[in-house]
Amino acid sequence: MRIDSIESFLTLAETLNYTEAADRLYITQSALSRSILQMEEELGITLFTRSRRGVELTPAGESFFLDAEKMMELYSEGIARAKTAYKGEHGRISIACHRTVVEPGLFDIVESFSKEKKDIALDFVSMTTSEIILALDSGTVDCAVTSGLPRTEGIEKILIHPYPECLVVSKSHPMANLETVSIKDLRNESFAVMSRSFSSRGHDNVIGLTRDAGFSPHIEAEADSVPHLLLLLSQGKLVTILSENYKYMAYDRFSFIPLSEQDVTNLAFVYNKNNSNPCLMQLTKFVKDRFQYK
Repeated sequence: MRIDSIESFLTLAETLNYTEAADRLYITQSALSRSILQMEEELGITLFTRSRRGVELTPAGESFFLDAEKMMELYSEGIARAKTAYKGEHGRISIACHRTVVEPGLFDIVESFSKEKKDIALDFVSMTTSEIILALDSGTVDCAVTSGLPRTEGIEKILIHPYPECLVVSKSHPMANLETVSIKDLRNESFAVMSRSFSSRGHDNVIGLTRDAGFSPHIEAEADSVPHLLLLLSQGKLVTILSENYKYMAYDRFSFIPLSEQDVTNLAFVYNKNNSNPCLMQLTKFVKDRFQYK
């Protein structure tokens, strides 16, 4: 059944006059009559009685009138929702988040965006750092807040905050009270690092920094999460390198000592510019306007 046929039925039911109804619909009386007859044939019922006195709704027509009004309302609402979805004002966004660590910057983005864009739902997919990079590469998620950067063409980032790389040790460690430290001074230290399967970036970052300083680190333990890594450090014997954004997880039990080499980790909102989700463009603009580091 065509939507214009329902509109014709409702107009005639309201006016009970073919001339007036046709004028309202900007069609001829014969076209209106054909539309009503086709509807009656399709439904297998008589909607109107026609006589010299005029047009009247049959009992079936009166019953159908109420449902037809609801159909038109649902149709109009559906069109309105489709238009807002097309503009990115209504819909869903999938965001990759770390399985064991949620960046404080992501909390800020989610809270403020959800208050302002109430018709856009945010879906979160829990992953390791390595999985987040793969998901962004493959397009299985719309975006993420991460320090890892996919290599796929079209991936763009909005810098949220640069964090200095730090030596992290237990407060009982001999280096705990240093104000700064050079990576070269860590030559004889035993390291705990992130496993490559959990965070290839975190693991390779320690390897790269130490090798640039002229030595290969002595890795004594690997961790499959940041909490696990901090527990390894709490014994007071091992050291690691993390960016300062993890300091909030340390509960003031560990020292974060900036590296004198001034290396930084760039925390960024990452997305694919070729993503066709219009809601993502709303979030991207929001992040650029409110959270981009300047």
